[in-house]
Amino acid sequence: MPAQFSIYYPRRPVKEVRLEDNRVYRLGRGTDCNLQLDNPSVSRLHAELKQVKGVWTLRDLASKNGTKLHGSNIRVAQLTDDCWLSVGELQARFQLLGEHQLERIHGQNTRRWQHCEEIGKQLSDSSDLEQMLARVLEGVVQLAGTDRAFILLKDSTDNLSISAMHGVTPEALQCADFAGSRSAVAEVLKSGRPLVTSDSLDHQFLSSQPSIQLNAIRALACLPLVMDDKQLGVIYTDSLLLGKGITELDLSILEAMADNASMAIAATLLKADLDQLNRCTADTQIPSLSAW
Repeated sequence: MPAQFSIYYPRRPVKEVRLEDNRVYRLGRGTDCNLQLDNPSVSRLHAELKQVKGVWTLRDLASKNGTKLHGSNIRVAQLTDDCWLSVGELQARFQLLGEHQLERIHGQNTRRWQHCEEIGKQLSDSSDLEQMLARVLEGVVQLAGTDRAFILLKDSTDNLSISAMHGVTPEALQCADFAGSRSAVAEVLKSGRPLVTSDSLDHQFLSSQPSIQLNAIRALACLPLVMDDKQLGVIYTDSLLLGKGITELDLSILEAMADNASMAIAATLLKADLDQLNRCTADTQIPSLSAW
């Protein structure tokens, strides 16, 4: 039976690899490994994963930092339906996938992209900023499978303010327990690039923050909202579900959502500025030509 090998990188989206029947996979950092793991704790040739007579087996190849199955060191072990592995310090998940499961996953992914496109069209047709932002967060949580989300937008003086929330209260965002999330936001604003962690408890940059430890955030994504090289703000979302990861597909969908949201927000703010300018012009007494 085919399987899936999911690699939980600390500061990257989860990489999902489909394992084919009757193949041998060499795990390691080396370029000759057909399942390459980019992490310094992983040996150049770390382990071997293969299927023999329908049974998947994992064998450690005398690696420096060892291989674990459900937290226990192994030299060789058979893998069942759903297994959590450690390759060096890198976490991974092994899952058997039948043909029906593969078809279901493909169908779900297709529908997710279709839903993302539908939301993008809805945003372009909306002129109400509050409703638009609420729709963005609803879509983010649905499409990424996360629990909480919020949007921060910059004002004319570049100060950030909470513009929309989903699954979280304003009081919670102001608490010290949310410091880890604020650290993620600060890094994205500084770098201008998305930040993804698939297991925040293993992320040294964030794991010291109270919100990560006390609320047990297991995965988070924070993306910049940018239009014409101008930073408008950020979208943040996270999950408290153990084992949840932000996958490469999740990140691609979230980036598409952020792009659509940025265009819609910029258009709405521009319209509001023009409306304000028109009102100011209407209130201003413009002298006639005869007065010149």
